Amino acid sequence: MLKLDPDLRGQLLTQPESGMGFQVVEAATVDDKVKRGVAYNAELLLFEDEPRSTLRTTAFARLLNEATSSAGEIKSLRLVTRTASASAAFALREAAVAYGQQGSPAKDAPIEKTKEKEVFKRFTAYENDRRITSDESLLPGTYATTEEDAKNVRTGKEAVARYALPNPKPASNKWTIKPHKDTFIQYGIRTGLRPAGWRRGSDFHCRRAARHRDRAGRDSRRVSMRIKLEQRWINRLLQLPESGMGYQRVDLRLADGRELKNVLAFNAEEVELPDECADARIEDVRLRPA
Repeated sequence: MLKLDPDLRGQLLTQPESGMGFQVVEAATVDDKVKRGVAYNAELLLFEDEPRSTLRTTAFARLLNEATSSAGEIKSLRLVTRTASASAAFALREAAVAYGQQGSPAKDAPIEKTKEKEVFKRFTAYENDRRITSDESLLPGTYATTEEDAKNVRTGKEAVARYALPNPKPASNKWTIKPHKDTFIQYGIRTGLRPAGWRRGSDFHCRRAARHRDRAGRDSRRVSMRIKLEQRWINRLLQLPESGMGYQRVDLRLADGRELKNVLAFNAEEVELPDECADARIEDVRLRPA
């Protein structure tokens, strides 16, 4: 496991991703060997013979801090454009290719133009997504998925499974991407879609979903996901007054004993939970006193 030095990181950021948040690469080492691995967020290189379990159990920032520098270890990196083990993981155009069926990866797809008000989503495990620039636009060759397909994802864990992400850490950082009409893009299966041939850096703009100001006016900076309530809790909330237009503030008790206070319930059917609680069963829902 190596922390990529600034020069190698910069090289990777000028090249397309292999999928959301990662690049499959071959590294030429100082002892004249060639080793294949995956570069995560253009920062951390894990070779294919190293276990990925550390990505799940250890914070990414800590891994970067403890990893050996690539300086003096790697001479160069080459992006692997085709991998024999790759398989279809998801479909962007469901009407054309059904979920799970074979299709062309985005990098091999023809260049098209985005339509008016088209929206895309990007899921990664990284707070500091290197593909998002300081002005909240995207680097060329950055992958995302359609807004329609993203509706199938409720948690960061589900994003990892649906999009076959090699980092097992929940991809809980969700970005909403709203390109200008007629931005060049490539649609495809397995690896998603990517901007192509941009006229300017601002053709794509994106914002982290967890930082959007919600209908209740609360500016949340937690990583959160919306979860649909069981019917019994929907029925209960429908009998109770709203806290504001279209939402209620509730207290939740989870099956593992945790209590969540001042949670937003939207339209009496969805609640916004921290990602680490997204898979927990809800034992009780109570309207928060005004």
